[in-house]
Amino acid sequence: MASEGSTQMSAIALRTWTRLAVLPPGETNAAISLDPLRRMVAAAERDAVSAAQRLGDLIEQSGRLLFPGVGDPLSANLEIGSHRWLQADREETYSDWLAWVLQRQEDPARVLPLFGVDGRRDVAKPWRVEREVVTPWGRLDLLLRHGQMGVLCVEVKTQSHLGEDQLERYLKVLARERSSLGLVVLAMEDERPCTPHYFCSWKQVALSLRTWARDWLRDGKLYDAVMTLAFCGAIERNLLSLGGSGLNALRTADYLEEVLNERDHETTT
Repeated sequence: MASEGSTQMSAIALRTWTRLAVLPPGETNAAISLDPLRRMVAAAERDAVSAAQRLGDLIEQSGRLLFPGVGDPLSANLEIGSHRWLQADREETYSDWLAWVLQRQEDPARVLPLFGVDGRRDVAKPWRVEREVVTPWGRLDLLLRHGQMGVLCVEVKTQSHLGEDQLERYLKVLARERSSLGLVVLAMEDERPCTPHYFCSWKQVALSLRTWARDWLRDGKLYDAVMTLAFCGAIERNLLSLGGSGLNALRTADYLEEVLNERDHETTT
């Protein structure tokens, strides 16, 4: 099987050929040899077949070791990402589902680390999660309140971009709170690195929620586990563009190997 580096090089080369492949006007120029392109296509097809086989094995292994009886979020058992209300541009759906999952978490110490924010572990009371909070400075996607730790604002982005001075306005809202924990932007990439806020990627959330679901399944909370795994699958398929076949199977296989390696690390510590 070809290495990940060689497969990525093949993909880059194919994209480059695609941009350059403008048919000359009139008759085809016989001096232009397509043999290198044909060889790259053949190599990419072989790599895609190998990656698909590897991915199938990893999905089976993940389901068996981490989510027995349910299956991995990227398996066909939990494929609900094709529903219209889970399309990537429906940010309110992802906000609503994330709020629901947060409310199911009975251990308040696990909420802040989900977003990469440090917090106290000696707390007992649950978080209060508020959705679509209207303020004079704009509508907040998620506002998390905890009597002992403070208030955290989470701005959810799937495809749309941040508005002009949006983060600055939201920081004004938090400045009025007695104990502000800050502002988190949950998105695919950090658009405003110079503005004071926490950036959290959807990949980080998906990986963390997999561990929540695994623990809930182990504790017999089947409903919480399955709904959370379905949410992970929607994130991974629709936002992270994982799953499927072809060269994309390689990215997905690498992602699942990261999941399984983290599980192995936990079992040895």
